[in-house]
Amino acid sequence: MTALDLAMGASSVPGLHGGILVEGPATRAEARADAAGGAPAEPRRREVLRGGITIGVLERFAAAGSIAAGLPEGLALVIAVKGVGRFTELEAPEARERFIIGTFASLIWATVAGLVVHLAIR
Repeated sequence: MTALDLAMGASSVPGLHGGILVEGPATRAEARADAAGGAPAEPRRREVLRGGITIGVLERFAAAGSIAAGLPEGLALVIAVKGVGRFTELEAPEARERFIIGTFASLIWATVAGLVVHLAIR
C-alpha cells in the first residue's frame, strides 16, 4: 500500500502510464472561463505524473550542488537520470511538453542559484 492509497483511499484512479487521473478543465483557458463565471466546460480526465515535486526538488539540489562545487558536468548526469526515469511515462505530447519546459525552468533556476553560491564561496 502506498502513501497515496493511505491518503486518498479509493478516490485516486491510476492512469495508463503510472500517473494519477484527475478531473477538471483540460486547459488553463477553460479554467479561467470557469472562474470568470462563463459556461463551465465539461470536466475531462487527464493524467498527472506522480512524484513531480519530489523529483523536482532533488533535481534542483543536485544541479545547484554540482554547479556550486564547480562540476557543471553534473547537469548532464541529472538530465540523463531524469530522462531515463520518465521515458516510459512520456507518450502523450502534452506530457513531453510539460516535462521539457519544467526541466529547463528547473535547471535554469538551479544553475543560477548554484552559480551564486559558487561565486560566494570562491
